[in-house]
Amino acid sequence: TTMWPITQFFSFLFPSLQFQGYLPCLTNNITWDVDSAISIHADLTSIYECQAACYSNTSCTFFTWNEESHPHYPHLCFLFETSSPPSFPGSDCVSGPPSCTCSDGTSCDVGEHNVINILTDIQYETECQTFCFLTEGCSTYSWHTQPHPLHQTCFLLADCSESYPCDGCHSGPPLCDDVPSTTSSPTTTYSPTTTYRPTTTTIPTTTTTAGIDCSSYTIYTLDDETRNVDYGGGSYCDQTDQNSPDWKGEWKWYRFAGSAGVRMLDYPPGTDHCGSLYPGWLQSDLPSEENVIESGKVCFQTGIPLECGMETAIHIVNCDGDFFMYYLPDTPECTLRYCGMYK
Repeated sequence: TTMWPITQFFSFLFPSLQFQGYLPCLTNNITWDVDSAISIHADLTSIYECQAACYSNTSCTFFTWNEESHPHYPHLCFLFETSSPPSFPGSDCVSGPPSCTCSDGTSCDVGEHNVINILTDIQYETECQTFCFLTEGCSTYSWHTQPHPLHQTCFLLADCSESYPCDGCHSGPPLCDDVPSTTSSPTTTYSPTTTYRPTTTTIPTTTTTAGIDCSSYTIYTLDDETRNVDYGGGSYCDQTDQNSPDWKGEWKWYRFAGSAGVRMLDYPPGTDHCGSLYPGWLQSDLPSEENVIESGKVCFQTGIPLECGMETAIHIVNCDGDFFMYYLPDTPECTLRYCGMYK
């Protein structure tokens, strides 16, 4: 068997790279009231270990991890039992659900035709999944834990045409449609087959960005005419199972088209626009580099001068210079809506 060299690493806890290296199911700089915390840990060494602690606690619905750069309480891990979205601003912290995975108990057959990279000493499945998410061409990962002889080995694969069931095996996609985010109540019950918490964690320290092929993604279209900034107010809301006609659910890739405009609004228009009370606009710059997943922030104008009365984290890709696609969660509450513009 040939082992490929480890060539792609990312810095997960580097303060100047907010969102860089995190899965879209995780959100930074927002958390919950400490009254909802069921426990606080000071002895956990990484975001993955904090998430694993939540994963193995049946009462935990969300967690918050304070990063190395936190000015006062680095490496604190908060476990929460709550069904409410986060509403408390945080600093240098990351929040998320107990798991971002949707893997099965199989391992993919590997070879020179489908292996992109092999990483060792990967002690958590979410870490392996994150590498796949950020690695160009990765459609599937296979990660192994005890009792598999290749435990803590992560395979990043272009495809998984053949697989086999095995103990300690986990294979899955880089993104899962049914994983709850920090902007909605959890809808999935997590029952891990193995609870594994090592005493140390190795964090890669080199940064890179990953190119993607936009055509390989399912992209939904936001094209309702009331979504355009030139439309007045209304009661539409971009939340799952609510009334916005072109909204297909959270944590999906969207593009603006048709009567809605060609991209997300990039300035605060005031309230009562885009068919909603509080319009959402992109505070971050649009990416100039093509086919790279970048992070951004959407603000919702809730008044004057409250141009960013509420906010949410998103991801953006400049697809071949032709259009932008946005990885969007449900809005923090109703009535909030993502706005479009033509120019």
